[in-house]
Amino acid sequence: MIEIPIHEKLAYEYTEEETTDERETAYIERIKTWLEGEKGFLAGTVLSDPCSLGYLERELKQRTSELAQSERKRFELEANVATLSDALLEKDQAVKKSNFLLDATKERLNAFETQAKQSKAESAQFKKQLEELIPELKDYRDKDNAWMVDTRWVMVMIAGTVLAAILLNAWLG
Repeated sequence: MIEIPIHEKLAYEYTEEETTDERETAYIERIKTWLEGEKGFLAGTVLSDPCSLGYLERELKQRTSELAQSERKRFELEANVATLSDALLEKDQAVKKSNFLLDATKERLNAFETQAKQSKAESAQFKKQLEELIPELKDYRDKDNAWMVDTRWVMVMIAGTVLAAILLNAWLG
């Protein structure tokens, strides 16, 4: 990799919208020809030599560090995945339990509704029977009152007869 400063007078004169591949290639070739020395090398400052041992050692060290950092990140992510998986499993079980309880509650509610409907029907039937029995009860009460009146007269007559018999017995006797 090399870095070569270019004077602003040699800067590329086309914008992104105006340029073409041919114009860019021609510009690069013109700059390379202008900068190229007699031996076919560019006159510039070498920043790094990809073939040197120092460069390769630095690259290896950097890549090893990046790899170790990636491994740590992977372990963290795996731990997070395991934690989230456990939490998801717990939530799943809680949802299943809630659904089971909800279904049981719905069944109980349906049973109560059925029982309430039956009770309502029975109540309506009892009310109808009561309404039918009220006139009959009233008739019995009227008959009972009439019997009570008749019974009182009979008792008065029996008491009068007994009293008359006692008086007659006392007078005759």
